[in-house]
Amino acid sequence: MTEQWTVKRILDWTIPFFEKKAIPESRLSAELLLAEVLHCTRLELYVQFERFLTPHEREHFRNFVTRRAAGEPVQYILGHTSFMGLDIRVGPGVLIPRSETEILVDCVLEHLGTTGNQPQSALDIGSGSGCIAIALSKLANNVRVSAVEKSPTALEIARENARILEAPVTWIAGDFFEQLPHLAESFDIVVSNPPYVTGAEWQALETQVRDFEPKEALVGGGPDGLGFYRDLAAGLDRILNPGGAIFLETGHQQAKAVAAILEARGLSTAIRRDYSHIERVVIGKRN
Repeated sequence: MTEQWTVKRILDWTIPFFEKKAIPESRLSAELLLAEVLHCTRLELYVQFERFLTPHEREHFRNFVTRRAAGEPVQYILGHTSFMGLDIRVGPGVLIPRSETEILVDCVLEHLGTTGNQPQSALDIGSGSGCIAIALSKLANNVRVSAVEKSPTALEIARENARILEAPVTWIAGDFFEQLPHLAESFDIVVSNPPYVTGAEWQALETQVRDFEPKEALVGGGPDGLGFYRDLAAGLDRILNPGGAIFLETGHQQAKAVAAILEARGLSTAIRRDYSHIERVVIGKRN
C-alpha cells in the first residue's frame, strides 16, 4: 500500500480481495475492520471517502485484513460485538453472540412484561460471553439473574463484560449438570442457548466457525443434538418454580422435538421463528 490510499480506494481493493478468498459478508467485514482502525462508524466511512490513511493506520488495517483472510471471525479481530444494543467483549474460546439469540432474549423480556412487575429470578445455563444474562440484567425490570458457565475462559470474559456494563449477575462456575444437585434455589425463568449442533453439521460449518469458535459451545447432545434438552428436562422439577417458564434456543428442525420433550414433562409450549423464518426458540411454561 502506498501513501495515496484513501478510504474509498482501500475498500475498493479489500472487498474483492475478501470475495476472492470466499470470506462471508466481504463488504461488511471490510467496513467493520476499517471503521475500527479509523475509530468511526461504518456510516462515517462514507462521508470521508477521500481521507488518506496514515502509515500506522494502513499497517493496522493490513494486519486485520491478513487475519480475516485466514478465516478469523471479525468479532475476534475487533475483540467485541453488539448484542441487544450492548457492546460485548469476545475472544478465542468464547462463542460469538448471534442475532438469533437476540430473539431468545426478546421472548424472555416479553414474558417478563406479563408478570406484573413481580420480582423474578432467572438462570442462564451455558452463559458463554454472558450476553444473555447481562442483557436480561440490563433490560428487564425487577429480575435477579444468575448464570452458570463451565469454561474458565468464557467465564472470565463474562465477568469482565458484566463489570464493564455494570450488570449485577451472580456467576456460577462449573458444568451445570454437575452443579444441579448443589444449587441453593430454583428459578422463575430458565434460559439457555445450549450446544445443539450435531457432529455431521459441524463438518459442514463455515471455516470461520469450525476453525475458530469453541467446538464444545456448539456441538453436543449426541447424534441428534438433543441430549442437552433431554437432560435439562429431567432436572426441571429441581430448578423451575411452579408457574415458571423455560426459554431454549434450538437448531434447524429441532424445535418441534424439543417442544415434545418439554410437553412430556407436563409443560405447555410455544415456538418462535427467527429472522429467516426458522423455528428457533421453544418456550415451555409450567402451570
